[in-house]
Amino acid sequence: MTLVKQIEHLEIKNILHKTSLALALLVIPMFWVNANKKAISYRLESVNIHVFKTYYQHSSYNILNALSILNKDMETYKKRKEAILKELEPYAIKGKDDKYANLLMDQAYIYMNQGNYQEARRLALQGYDYYPNLDKNTQLIVQAGFQLQYYEEMYQFAKGLMHRAYPDDVLSRKVAIQAALYAERYHDALIICESFLEKYPYDDFVRTIKKRLINKDKLGEIVYLFYE
Repeated sequence: MTLVKQIEHLEIKNILHKTSLALALLVIPMFWVNANKKAISYRLESVNIHVFKTYYQHSSYNILNALSILNKDMETYKKRKEAILKELEPYAIKGKDDKYANLLMDQAYIYMNQGNYQEARRLALQGYDYYPNLDKNTQLIVQAGFQLQYYEEMYQFAKGLMHRAYPDDVLSRKVAIQAALYAERYHDALIICESFLEKYPYDDFVRTIKKRLINKDKLGEIVYLFYE
């Protein structure tokens, strides 16, 4: 059975359809491979690291696909990802490298799900340095900031998501209000509320927050309205 047939058997048929011709030629070796999942995974990983360094297109997606074959073995997955990140770092370009940022974000999510919020934050911030417009990664920074009680940082990044209307206009504004309240930036929270109500005047929840902010009604407790 060829490598490609084994890949199809592992239900990642779409990998060849999403790659360039150059990558497709690399993925289909001119010899037979008699291997298990681990061998296939390592082979795909090696191929796509090469692609990252050369052709680049779709490479982070395919590296993650290669690793996902062993995603039940999370510690092995993490260790291999760390090695990949280290190997590819010299080729990554800060400020505009969405591929490398995506790899960092994936690693950050693993640590986030394991409750290691500090490491998740570190990786997500690093990902932000490489590509600040990866909104899912920015959202992860906000989530980690909340868990670590880094409320000022959480607010600044939540504000960025609000300006980009991610994941949508209503939710991003409300998250920014909540983050501003946690950061005790009550004037900022009021401004966001006013802007929100100009666009969505019938939202009773935000109207209540605005009223309490104006009246300075137990400012430190307003944020708890989000949990009622």
